[in-house]
Amino acid sequence: MIPINPKLKSLLLAMALPFLSFAGSKTDTAKLNTISRKMFDEGNKNFLLIDALKDGLLLEKMPYSYEYDDGDISLNGEQLSEPYRSRYAEKMEAFLKKQGSVHSAFSVTGSSLNLDKLQKEEQGKKGKNSDREKEEKLDAVITAMAADSLLDEHEPINLKWYPNGLYVNNNKVEGEKEKKYTALLEDIIGYKPRFPGDSYSHRRGAKR
Repeated sequence: MIPINPKLKSLLLAMALPFLSFAGSKTDTAKLNTISRKMFDEGNKNFLLIDALKDGLLLEKMPYSYEYDDGDISLNGEQLSEPYRSRYAEKMEAFLKKQGSVHSAFSVTGSSLNLDKLQKEEQGKKGKNSDREKEEKLDAVITAMAADSLLDEHEPINLKWYPNGLYVNNNKVEGEKEKKYTALLEDIIGYKPRFPGDSYSHRRGAKR
C-alpha cells in the first residue's frame, strides 16, 4: 500500500466532501419525494409539508403552520412566492379533485415538524378516513352543531380548535357540548391539539 502524505489526505477529503454532501442530499430528496407521493396517494393533505421540507421552505423540528384557501397557500403566515406558489397550488388542486372536493379551506399548525411522527401518524390512520370521508363526517358534525344551536348552516362556518378550547365562528363551545364535539373531531382528524401552537381549523362557505 502506497503511503499518503497527511496534507495530501486532508486535501483529498476536502475536495471529496462537496460530492459526498451532494450525494446525501440527493438521497434525502428521493426519500422525501417517495414519502410525499405515498401520502398524496393515501389521501393525506400533509404531503405538502413534506414537499416544503424537501424544498427548504420549512425546517424539521421547528414550529410550522400551513394554510390553504382555494388555491392560496401560506407557510408560517407568509404566502408562497413563485415558482413554489404555482407548483404547490397545482398539486393541491389535483389532490382535492382526486378526493372529490375542489373548493376547500383548512389550516394545520404544530409546535415541531417531525418527519418520523408524520409518517407514523399516517401509518396509524391508514385504512381510516380519507380526506373525502373527513369532509363528509365534518359536514355531519356541522349539521349536528346546527341542531344544537351552535351555528347556522346557511351562513359561512369557521371552526377553530386550540388546546384551550373549541370555537365556532369565534364563539367558545362550553361544557358537555365541547366534550361531545371535540371527541367527534378527534375521531375524524386523528389527533387533538395539546401543546401551545397546535391548532386545527375548518372553514366552509354558506350552504345553499
